[in-house]
Amino acid sequence: MKLFIWGWLVALSSSLIWPKVPPYWITFILLTIAIIVLYFRHYFIAGICLAICYFSWQAAAYQNAVQQLAKSPYNHTIDGRISAVSNDPYRRKIILQITHLNGADNHLVRAKFVRLNQYWNGSKPDDLSLFPGDFIQVRAKLKPAHSSLNEGGFNYQRYLVSHQIIAQGTIRHLTLMSRGSSLRAHIVNQLEPYWQDLSQRGIIEALVFGHRSNIPSIERDLWMHSGIGHLLAISGLHLGILSFWGYLIGAMLACGRSRIKRYLAPTCALIFAFSYGVLANWPASAQRAMMMLLIWWGLRALHLNFTRLEVWLIAAFILTALWPLSILNTGLWLSFFAMLSLIMLLWFPVKSRVVRMILLQVGLLILLMPLQILLFGYLPLWSVFLNLLFIPYFSFVVVPCLFISCLSGLLGYSDLAHLGFNVVNYFIAYVERILITLSHHLPLFIQVPHHIWFIVLFIGLVFMAGWMVRKPWLSAVAFMSGLLAIVLPWAKAIWRIDFLDVGQGLAVVVEQGQDAIIYDTANRYPTGFSYAQAVIIPFLNERNLSVDEIVVSHADQDHFGGYPILHRYYPHADSVFGADPRFKQHNCRGVKQWHKLTLQYIQPPATLKPVNNLSCMVLVSDGIHRVLLTGDIEQKAEEWWVQKFHNKVDVISVPHHGSNSSSSLKWLKDVHPHWAIISSGFHNSYHFPRTQVVSRYQKEHTVLLNTAKLGQISMSFTRTHEKILSYRNNIAPFWYNRLLITNNGW
Repeated sequence: MKLFIWGWLVALSSSLIWPKVPPYWITFILLTIAIIVLYFRHYFIAGICLAICYFSWQAAAYQNAVQQLAKSPYNHTIDGRISAVSNDPYRRKIILQITHLNGADNHLVRAKFVRLNQYWNGSKPDDLSLFPGDFIQVRAKLKPAHSSLNEGGFNYQRYLVSHQIIAQGTIRHLTLMSRGSSLRAHIVNQLEPYWQDLSQRGIIEALVFGHRSNIPSIERDLWMHSGIGHLLAISGLHLGILSFWGYLIGAMLACGRSRIKRYLAPTCALIFAFSYGVLANWPASAQRAMMMLLIWWGLRALHLNFTRLEVWLIAAFILTALWPLSILNTGLWLSFFAMLSLIMLLWFPVKSRVVRMILLQVGLLILLMPLQILLFGYLPLWSVFLNLLFIPYFSFVVVPCLFISCLSGLLGYSDLAHLGFNVVNYFIAYVERILITLSHHLPLFIQVPHHIWFIVLFIGLVFMAGWMVRKPWLSAVAFMSGLLAIVLPWAKAIWRIDFLDVGQGLAVVVEQGQDAIIYDTANRYPTGFSYAQAVIIPFLNERNLSVDEIVVSHADQDHFGGYPILHRYYPHADSVFGADPRFKQHNCRGVKQWHKLTLQYIQPPATLKPVNNLSCMVLVSDGIHRVLLTGDIEQKAEEWWVQKFHNKVDVISVPHHGSNSSSSLKWLKDVHPHWAIISSGFHNSYHFPRTQVVSRYQKEHTVLLNTAKLGQISMSFTRTHEKILSYRNNIAPFWYNRLLITNNGW
């Protein structure tokens, strides 16, 4: 049985790097092989074959649902049950489980989810309160599951797949069809008023209901970078804390009678954990933790003797069998590896409880370090110290106090509830003050490029293998090869340019060595979301780049939006602004030598209208290759270019995201690019790039590539040639990143 489960888990884990989902005929062959090898008791191979078949069918069903939506009109009528809902000052966010699409019971999308936004447009449209479990009907504009993909950034595409979210959209009209369970709605209505005026209401709401959307991003980053962000998410730790207190209460109620205690204490533990899960609306992490508790206590109740590792294997098998796509979920990997690490560390014979706790924290940090860096790209420096301090603090102070406050509020003891929530607010604020003080005096974390850790991990694995088989020469080879891989320079491009995938906006990074110039800074939205924070800064950290200069072509939000954040993050970087009258300074002029590159700043005359024509253009050249960055120039600026310049270029950023007001045929004949990169939003409302524009580029035999289709597009240059890579096709060409990939790149 163990071999079967190990084979199952290995096969499912491999799905993270599949280039495509195996077709049905391959899965039927594998199913046949599985039956044969089961007969001959080759359980490991059988587990691999069955897992590939099972996962392939689930992944294919998801992919077919997404592709069907992509082919259908944008506007849909959806009936469904609310799985999660939260509000912020700008919108209502709903995760809806589909029951009917456009009035039909479509088997492809049934039980799948859509992520919807209902914007307030200045003020709330009504006082309708919605809760998980409610049944609603919405008319919404849907886009199939898709996200921006860049090096260093969060893979939101994989997140959508792992949660079976097949589309995202904007609600045009919403009708409440029927209420679901009124219990949780009653609890929410009764408890929320207690913390609405408290400074830490976002964190309290996260700990009680699992809603982290109301925690300010700066505050959330502070906790995450400190290495204790897991305390804000309802997870195994929190259910474990509640089950621990439930177990103690059950043991006390048993009054020392061991036979009663054997059943009463675990029952109370499960009741406490289950109550917390209901309160939090069962996020995925709580479901996993509850499943682990049920398996653990179930095996104990049945008097079945399993080792900790066997319990872990059974739980991992059940969870991945119930939710196979969850293997793509970052949280699942962290949960599994944390549990496995704890099992390994508990083997050490340590008698002192204090020493054991320190060992567990240090051991967890070391064992989870590669996964932490692989998933998040950084390493918290003070994680061990802060977790040793605050896990007991939350376990024995914050969470019990919070639970008592909730019970007081639900039972009608409002004065006690107010006092309790104010005390919890103080306790959390105290932790935050410590984190802020620490961040002012010491760095909280260090960024670690992924490729360095792949090399270190390889050295470690081969070194351990050499030590285990008692062949020191293998360890020596691993150490020397890894050291050479880090120290010796690889065949490296002279320079590189990256067109980042930032939706309907523009952000370009020119790299030379470890230095960078940013051209345009993408959008920032009223909700607080900024591509500078979500994409540009993580990309620069991943590439280990320092910023020398930030160029902003003009003041439109989709080009200027991220500048304040980037300027704050890189205060020593020079700033260059176009002649847009909305800027206080205009310094887009002249020619500059930047290392081995020549940068020519080209500013159309201020008399041209509209302001798009005043975009600051930059011509980047190494003497052999030439790249022209164009901002949002339109045909008037293009005519001015043709009169003033006669420069052929190799690569251009397509002006104005592919609008028909730009990319005139006369200008294209003049610049005659070989490559043209479009930066546009996926299924954007402007329908960019326009078909007329695409036709003009094709007429000039220019290769068109679009970040909306391909993700980040990177070009590296040597003296003899250029090399082009895209995120979806080359950097991470995995099936979940390529659900809607087409043969053309635009």
